[in-house]
Amino acid sequence: MKKSYVLFAGALSALLVLPCFGGCEAPPEEKEPEVLFDSSALQGDAAFLPGYAPFALYDPICFENSVITSISFPFAQFGEGYSADSEGLVLPVFVLGNDFTAAREDCARYELDFTGKLGGVSAGDWITADGLSIEVGAGETLAFGDETMPILPQYKRGDERYGFFNRVFGKKGENAHSLLFKIEGVRKAAGEEKYISFLGDSISTYRGWSDGVSFNETIGENAVWFPNNNYAGADLAVSDTWWYRAAKELGYKIAVNNSWSGSVVKDANTYDVRAKNLHSGGRTPDLIVVFMGVNDYAAGTAIGDYFGEGEPPEVPSTFSEAYGKVLRTLKTAYPAAEIYCCSFTPDRKRKPAKGAVEEAFVQTIAELTETMGARYIDLYHESGITPENIAQYTVDKLHPNAAGMARIADAVVRAIRH
Repeated sequence: MKKSYVLFAGALSALLVLPCFGGCEAPPEEKEPEVLFDSSALQGDAAFLPGYAPFALYDPICFENSVITSISFPFAQFGEGYSADSEGLVLPVFVLGNDFTAAREDCARYELDFTGKLGGVSAGDWITADGLSIEVGAGETLAFGDETMPILPQYKRGDERYGFFNRVFGKKGENAHSLLFKIEGVRKAAGEEKYISFLGDSISTYRGWSDGVSFNETIGENAVWFPNNNYAGADLAVSDTWWYRAAKELGYKIAVNNSWSGSVVKDANTYDVRAKNLHSGGRTPDLIVVFMGVNDYAAGTAIGDYFGEGEPPEVPSTFSEAYGKVLRTLKTAYPAAEIYCCSFTPDRKRKPAKGAVEEAFVQTIAELTETMGARYIDLYHESGITPENIAQYTVDKLHPNAAGMARIADAVVRAIRH
C-alpha cells in the first residue's frame, strides 16, 4: 500500500555537505550515520542507471536494509511557478523495489520539505534535508522526484552540471542523466546477508560498478569495457552481465567487482593489489569468483610449471606462478571465503602469440585450483560457448552479448550450487 510522508529539511550548506550529528533524531541501535552513497565522487554518468526512470542507482542494493537520515544535493532551480517564498517546496523521494517494476502509486513517497528554507540559495549550492527516517527494506532502493517537482536538483552529464531534466516513472529510455546526491544513514543488522566479489578482466567490467568508488576506493581507476556502443549488442544493461545475474540468482549481495579491462594475471597489480581489495567497509566476501587468463593467453605468456606445491615466487615470471600467487593472496586476505576459479571462454577475436594454446591455459587453471584448495568452473568446455558458435554468443568473438552472458551465468550458478 502506498505511504506518503513529509520530512523536515535541515540546515543548508553552500559549499560543503555536512554530516548529520546533533540535530538528527537518533537512528536505530544508536549507530552514527555513515555515507551510504555520494554520487558527486563518481565520474561522468556512472552514478545512475541510464535507460530507466526513475533515477535509480547502478547499484540497486546500495540502500537495502538501511534507514536514511540525511539527503543532500546541489540546488538547480525552482520548478515552474515556484519561488523561494512559495509554500510546499518539496522534493519527492520514493522507496520502490530494486527491480524497478512498481507503479508510482504503489510506492512509499517521502517529501523533503524545504518550505521557507531556500531564501538566498543560488544554483549549485548544496542543500540538506536531515533528521530523516526513511526505511529501505530488503529488495528496495530509492528514486528521486517526479514531473511536478517544486525543487529541482542538479544532474551531471559528462563533466557538466545542469538543471533537472526529464521525469520520474517515465518510459524506459527517457532518462540517462546522473543526479548528484549525498546520502547518509545507518545500516540495519546484517542478519544472514552473504556477499560475493569478483576478480576479472574486460568480460566482467561495467561502468559504475567495476570502477565504482562506492564499492571500494581503490578501484576508481579500473578500465571498463561494458557497456560499449562500438559493437552491436555490447550496450548491455548491468542486469544482463554474467556476474550480476549470478549474484542475484545465488542470493548474494555484491561486495566488490574488481575487474579491469585488458588486465592479465601476470601483473603485480593483479596478484599483489587487486586480489586483496575485494572488500568494502563491512562488505567482506563470503564467496569470490575469479574469471581471468584470456589476456595472458592472447599475449603468449609462458605457462611455466608451478602447480601449487610450495609457495609461489614473490615475483612470478610465468602464468602458473602468477595464478598461484593470486590464489595465495586471496586465501591470505580472505581466509573464510570460498573461492571459485573460472577457465576463460574461447577467444577468436585475437591471434595469440606463437605457441600459445588455449587448452593448456585452461588445464593450468584447473590443476592449480584443485591443488591449492579452491573450486574450479570449466567455462571453456561447459558454458556452451564454443569456437564453432562464438559469433552467436559474443559481439566480437570474445566479449559476450546478452545471450553469452546468460550462458556464463548459468554455468557459474550450476557449479556453485553443486
